[in-house]
Amino acid sequence: MGPIERSLPVDSERPTVEESVRSVRDVRVVLTALEGSPEVTVAGGRSGARKLRRVGDLVLDARGQAACVQEIVPSSKRYGLSVDGRTYRGRIIVEPHPERGLRAFNLVEIEDYVAGVVAAELVLWSAEPAELEAQAIAARTFAFYALGTLARPFLRDDALDQAYRGVPNVRGGAGAQAVTNRLELALAATRGQVLVRGGQPVDARYHAACGGRTTSHELIFGGPGAVPVDCMPCAERARSEVKGSRDPRRPLGWSTTVPAKTLQRVAAEVGIGSQIERLTPQTEDRGGRWIDVRLDGSEGSTAIAFDDFRHMVGTQRVKSAHIVRTWPAVGERVEQGLFLEGIGRGHGVGLCQEGARDYALSGWSGEQILAHYFRGARIERTQL
Repeated sequence: MGPIERSLPVDSERPTVEESVRSVRDVRVVLTALEGSPEVTVAGGRSGARKLRRVGDLVLDARGQAACVQEIVPSSKRYGLSVDGRTYRGRIIVEPHPERGLRAFNLVEIEDYVAGVVAAELVLWSAEPAELEAQAIAARTFAFYALGTLARPFLRDDALDQAYRGVPNVRGGAGAQAVTNRLELALAATRGQVLVRGGQPVDARYHAACGGRTTSHELIFGGPGAVPVDCMPCAERARSEVKGSRDPRRPLGWSTTVPAKTLQRVAAEVGIGSQIERLTPQTEDRGGRWIDVRLDGSEGSTAIAFDDFRHMVGTQRVKSAHIVRTWPAVGERVEQGLFLEGIGRGHGVGLCQEGARDYALSGWSGEQILAHYFRGARIERTQL
């Protein structure tokens, strides 16, 4: 989950959890893979398949019907609507993109949305019940916080908000039904449950792996939120990897080389010339995660958040801000590309999914997992 742009209201202006819930019966999710597409096809609607394209400021279907917004309702709630190879509950809304082409949304009930997020965020085949429950509550809370508290118009379906792929698609073998049942039980057990602090939904961030210690919400996103906590499962695995014992199925460590062309592009974007000559950490958290870095370029210098740098070069390449080694070494001139070796995955704020899994395997409940990562918050069941 990446940063969301926001202007935080003061506490007295923030809606309570019940007010947030009342304002978020349905979730409007932008289908990012279709952003700006010249054409969108939706199957399973009451009028059959609809092929839509943009004409001026209108959306035109194959029958010649034009409108500012086209809304497709499924012919059967059981089967949903099919878009771009995925199935969605609720409705599909297609409108002109602000810049070009089309923009498509899925307008879906909150609990169906949560199911889709959990299925996209976790490996369902191996997920523990407590792991599923903790993830469901965190996903629901984040949706209420972003849409209700911050009054955002929609959520993205990728890691900048929460991964979401529509209806969970569990295939393969006799175990598929057992996996589906386990997911449905976790969703039923946590239905309507939200993490609350001070009567308001918390900004319930989560990430793939912290590497041993989470970081401060304030350092990464600004404003109050989750505080740093030790994550013993990740810490123990990190120590094992340092000694040369790595689980190939769940490695914490990673390495990458950022190409010279990418560094040149970043230098131009931040206005320091044609290339980055040095990258130096300016501030670090207690866990060794880089918070701010100084970039020296051919025509100047600037300081930026390292998490912003990660997004500029690609978070799939630079997987976390916990950097353990670079080449050239920190402070030395970068001649070609920049090699980085690190540990963990994601921004490091809030719930650590790898840690949550190991805590669940050790017998912790979903409630205990959330209490560990979100200190001072409590779970409240709302009436949806």
